[in-house]
Amino acid sequence: MLATRYIFFSDNVQRMVSFYRDVMRMTVLMPPESADHDPGGWVRLSSSGVEVAIHRAGKPGCAGRNRNKLVFIVDDVGAAREELRKAGVHVGKHHFYANSECCDFKDPDGNTLQISNR
Repeated sequence: MLATRYIFFSDNVQRMVSFYRDVMRMTVLMPPESADHDPGGWVRLSSSGVEVAIHRAGKPGCAGRNRNKLVFIVDDVGAAREELRKAGVHVGKHHFYANSECCDFKDPDGNTLQISNR
């Protein structure tokens, strides 16, 4: 598995994108036409091979409260999920979206991790 992305959850996507784009000088990858934020609440930025994603927080007030996650990109989410399960890891549901799949789980200290196909 290759760790390629860190997701920040935020109540203010525009403010976070402005910080990482303008102050940290990261390049907006997706959506490429986005000036400040994606109306859907998902923006990916990159710098020197490190990718950061800003995701709108699902509930008010939960931004930053250990909801951020390190994402490991895999070819087959189902197979990787089963491998984790066999290793004794309690894995969450296998979620399917338009062109992506993902599954969250926790490390031994309770930090949220995710496997994803993109």
